[in-house]
Amino acid sequence: MKKFLQFIKENSKFLINLSKEELEERLKDLFIEKQDIDNEINSINKILKDRKERSEEDYSKNLPESIFDFSKKQLNWIFENNNSITSKHLNISKDYFNQLSGVMACGFIPETEQFRFEIDMSELTDFDVVIKTIKFLGNNLKKNEEGYVKFGILWYHLDNCDGEIKYWSENEIYYKQGRYYTRKFSNIKEMLEYLIEIDTQDDQ
Repeated sequence: MKKFLQFIKENSKFLINLSKEELEERLKDLFIEKQDIDNEINSINKILKDRKERSEEDYSKNLPESIFDFSKKQLNWIFENNNSITSKHLNISKDYFNQLSGVMACGFIPETEQFRFEIDMSELTDFDVVIKTIKFLGNNLKKNEEGYVKFGILWYHLDNCDGEIKYWSENEIYYKQGRYYTRKFSNIKEMLEYLIEIDTQDDQ
């Protein structure tokens, strides 16, 4: 770093002594150099991305057909999501998420760098299957620093409702709305029934 700063300092002194014509010519040369560097950077990034996606494609070929049969390592990979994830990885994950019921993958949680899942109130058709999915996600997604997995809620009838689910375990689940309201449930079915009651209360 010191050598680089010294180079900048010496180069600045050199530039000060150049004429206007020389400075303009130097600027043109630098723009050309910058374009060449940018092109090389883009080429390198594309090569690295292509290699990574080929590696991900090869990795996915050895994954079980059912997401419920994944190992912990495989689950960590399929749930991974952040700003640097490739399109190939994202599409592989979403293909497997089609096996889940009553939830939707929406963005990611920066703290865990994993997908954020929301309970989709329009898809609660088979309670047993949905309960299996929520339990599976709650037990296998990374917990935040407070020790729980957060689920969002995609309401079917309600608008502008900020409720969320805090999943500590299948026997300790909380619904939180706003700053003050919290309700505890001892199982997933009880929680889902309460969410349906809230979501349909305006229709009754």
